[in-house]
Amino acid sequence: MLRKLSTHADKEKLASNKLLEDVLAQKIGTDKARRVFGPIVGAYDMRVGDAHPTSSKIGDALKLAEIDQSKSFLRQGEQLISNFGRSIWWIGKLLFEQTKEPSE
Repeated sequence: MLRKLSTHADKEKLASNKLLEDVLAQKIGTDKARRVFGPIVGAYDMRVGDAHPTSSKIGDALKLAEIDQSKSFLRQGEQLISNFGRSIWWIGKLLFEQTKEPSE
């Protein structure tokens, strides 16, 4: 379904995260979509970095996920979950919220 909605030139090669980001970008612009999607991309990059530590860029992933590395690991985990959830909430709001037309 995301592939059908996407207008990206390489949509056949993109995975779901990039496709959803592209669909969101069509509505709110590329820069804003990237900011909203940052924690999701960061969490994904941490997962990939954990599975492939030699190619890992965990520091960049933590920044994208908006994790404060000065906090305890417990608080960092809490931030990751909260930031990821906030991104999902914003994506839903931005894609599906109906804006009311001003009354005439």
